[in-house]
Amino acid sequence: MTLYEINDKIIDFMNNIEVDEETGEILTDMSQLDQLQVAHDEKIENIACFIKNVEAECDAIKKEEINLAKRRKTKENLINRLKNMLSYDLQGSKFETPRCKISFRKSTSTEVNEDEFLKYHKDLCTKVETYKYSKADLKKMVQGGIALHGVKLVENKSISVK
Repeated sequence: MTLYEINDKIIDFMNNIEVDEETGEILTDMSQLDQLQVAHDEKIENIACFIKNVEAECDAIKKEEINLAKRRKTKENLINRLKNMLSYDLQGSKFETPRCKISFRKSTSTEVNEDEFLKYHKDLCTKVETYKYSKADLKKMVQGGIALHGVKLVENKSISVK
C-alpha cells in the first residue's frame, strides 16, 4: 500500500467514525486506526531509509566520477607526452605501418605579448578580472591583414595518430 493510499484510508476511517449521540462514546473499533497509523509510520520510515540509500549511491557515483576524471586526465597527459616524444623523434616525417599511420599537418597558433597588445588594443578585450581576448578572433584579424601590436602567427605541426 502506498503512503497516499494509507493517508486516504486514515481520512476515510476518520470520516466514518460512529459516535453514540447520547453518551458521546465512540462505537467504531479504533484498532484499525492504530494499524493504519503503524503502517503509515512504517511507510514513512521506509521512504526515509530509501532516501538515505539513494543519497549514499549519489555520493558514491560522485566520488567515482572524480576518480574517473583523474584517471582520464592522467591518460590524456600520457597521450600528450607520447605524442611529443613521437613528434621530437620523427621531426615532422611521416610514418606508416599496417597498424598505424603518423602524419603531421601544419597548424597556426596565436602568440600574444600581452603587455604590448593591451597597450594598443584594450578595445578588443573583455574585462573579467583581467583583460581577456579571443586568440581565434585575433588570428582571423592578422590573417585578414590587420597589424596588431604584440600578436604574431607561428607555424606549428600537430601530430595525428590513427
